[in-house]
Amino acid sequence: MSTPAGAFTDTLPAFSVRQFEPEKIYAEHVDGRRVIYLDNNIWIDLRDAKTDEAYVCRGACLRAVDEGRAIFPLSYGAVSEVLHNPSKEARERQADVMDALSLGVTFRAPHVVYALEGEAAYGYFYRNDTTAAVSRSQVFTLIPDHIGDGRLEFPAGWRPDDVAKFLGFMQREASWRTLRWHVDHLDHEEIAKHHQLGRYESAMAEVVAKQRELARGESKTKVRARLLTQERVALFNQHVLPALRRALIRDVGIERIAEESDRVLREHGDGGPERLAQVFRAATPSLELLAQLFAARALDTNGKPKATDFWDTEHASVSPVYSDAFVTADGGLRTLLRTQRERSVDMRAEILGSVHDLARWLGDRGE
Repeated sequence: MSTPAGAFTDTLPAFSVRQFEPEKIYAEHVDGRRVIYLDNNIWIDLRDAKTDEAYVCRGACLRAVDEGRAIFPLSYGAVSEVLHNPSKEARERQADVMDALSLGVTFRAPHVVYALEGEAAYGYFYRNDTTAAVSRSQVFTLIPDHIGDGRLEFPAGWRPDDVAKFLGFMQREASWRTLRWHVDHLDHEEIAKHHQLGRYESAMAEVVAKQRELARGESKTKVRARLLTQERVALFNQHVLPALRRALIRDVGIERIAEESDRVLREHGDGGPERLAQVFRAATPSLELLAQLFAARALDTNGKPKATDFWDTEHASVSPVYSDAFVTADGGLRTLLRTQRERSVDMRAEILGSVHDLARWLGDRGE
């Protein structure tokens, strides 16, 4: 009696694989190109091309991408703002422009980048590595992972050949990796209904009101220093501390965490707010920028928090650190970012204000 083909082929236990590898994506799509991040208002200008400047700029951007000299990655904020647009026609047109200029590349979700920076802080705190930093090759992925790093789950029983065929298909089938696919297949109304913009606005209003009350009789310099320390501590607890725990478990084991932490305290002390500021500036530049932005918002006694401030924060916390240019028509956001650069926040990006500025910036660099 003959044996059916494949009857004795080994099968695999349940396992998962990362959907996309950031270093590979960087090498294939980003390396060697200028990285330019656009705020939603600039994407709208390029989408509509209502002015000669916008039309010329869009052409210059497309040529720079086609010739391998630039890329315009998206982000959680950029994708989300498109998906929230109530106009189906506008969503489709903007998605097409964004796909053409981004090549399907996006920044990894902010919480993922913050966790990477937390690992760099571990090197600074526990290994006395003052050069620890996140590489730009670590911060990009493809559009399906704009919310967070996805993994493909395989239940027990898959054969190795079938896994290889499936993964090969996923790599070849490019349409689901586009923003246009998301626009065409995701429920716009459902996404808008569940977003927490209103909650963000009310929470920020409470923070600002509280800080204004606490600031009575204090100098603005003292208030700013206190706010900044509060924001750093909160972000440390939320993003850095979990990364430190994961790294300690990996390197010394859970049973030696307390011993290792005691060693660091004996050798270096806790350092207080000054050491925390040093670590944030050196190892976690996105978190430092986020702390500065939150503190600046709370200090703004004239402005009223708006729901759309949420998008400003999403756009501006990661991309200015890892891009070559950040372009926004929002004058208030530009001022905030330029002020943070003057305060020694480690931002790679040049801050630009319009499609005209972007076209000139590309031209100045031979692009």
